[in-house]
Amino acid sequence: MKKFLKFPCIAVAALSLIFASCSDENNEPDPIWEGSNIAEVFPMGLPASVNGMTITQNDKGQVTKISDRHTEITFEYGSISRATKYDVVMKYRDKEDPEEDYDIYMQLNDKGFVSTGVVEYLYDEDDYEVKIEYNSDNQPRLFVWTDAYGTVENRLTYSDGGIAKIEQYEDGSLEESVEFLYTNSTYRQPVTNKGGVTFFNPFDDAVHYAGLLGKSPFKNLPMADSYDEYIWKFNADQLPIAWGWHDDETGEDEWEATWSWK
Repeated sequence: MKKFLKFPCIAVAALSLIFASCSDENNEPDPIWEGSNIAEVFPMGLPASVNGMTITQNDKGQVTKISDRHTEITFEYGSISRATKYDVVMKYRDKEDPEEDYDIYMQLNDKGFVSTGVVEYLYDEDDYEVKIEYNSDNQPRLFVWTDAYGTVENRLTYSDGGIAKIEQYEDGSLEESVEFLYTNSTYRQPVTNKGGVTFFNPFDDAVHYAGLLGKSPFKNLPMADSYDEYIWKFNADQLPIAWGWHDDETGEDEWEATWSWK
């Protein structure tokens, strides 16, 4: 299967990992957001697990950890000092391969969704910035990735509450485009995305499941894209429990994402 788009993992020149913190706290703004958007993003509540990883929340409803025996992702909220102030830091830790570890420092907009993120790979010393914009329904519509070598944009066009098309631009030139369809030979009518899930995320899946990346870009579950027809599994409540596609070469169903529900 061809992936939707070749989402960027942009390398930059080595940067210093030492960041000054401000000594005058009176001059620093308070964190914009101290609550949780989980109820808005996930109408049926958070999944109990995503791709086998369990999700932990604090007493404010904020996601604090997403983990399994191989990986631990933690979220810290508050006024976080770096070169500038951030509202959230997400720390990804691979228990088997620490060279994959990275941190994402995030600034939130006034609705509690990420507006700017700085991604820092701890061992490669890579560092790049992502800016995110949302539409009037609080769904992401633009992702802009920038490093010393250029800019990559993912532009999302919506129709009837779901992504109709994604276009990827590199330094202003259109490089790739993909369209989504919401019916296929199996599902002849659109299927409502009751759980608020997504599998399209050029930023980070964990950020979506922490309720920090806006509402799912799919009001209905997509059934195909420009390259492949999808397959789904549902539980008795019609919540999705698996998404993937059928591999015609092997004759096997390939499941790319799984969910369980409380």
